[in-house]
Amino acid sequence: NATVTTVAPSNESVISTGVIHFTWNALEDATMYKLQIATPNFTSAVQVVLDTLLENTSFSKNLPIGNYQWRVKAVNSDYETAYTTNSFEID
Repeated sequence: NATVTTVAPSNESVISTGVIHFTWNALEDATMYKLQIATPNFTSAVQVVLDTLLENTSFSKNLPIGNYQWRVKAVNSDYETAYTTNSFEID
């Protein structure tokens, strides 16, 4: 029942154009984190901008103006958590 706690960008935040820094807290026993970014959201995604596995708890990406959702989950060889999802806007 553990979930990843996101740090930034926070839900419903508005960010200036440029490199966006995605960060979340480490989860005990997690060996990787699956990070996904979609525009405008995952329910009606026009584009999945990123779908990757990371060992770190941060990732940076330059994104154009628009509405986005990002989500992250922790994984290891035995389990995976549910996604934690946040929406944000770049103006």
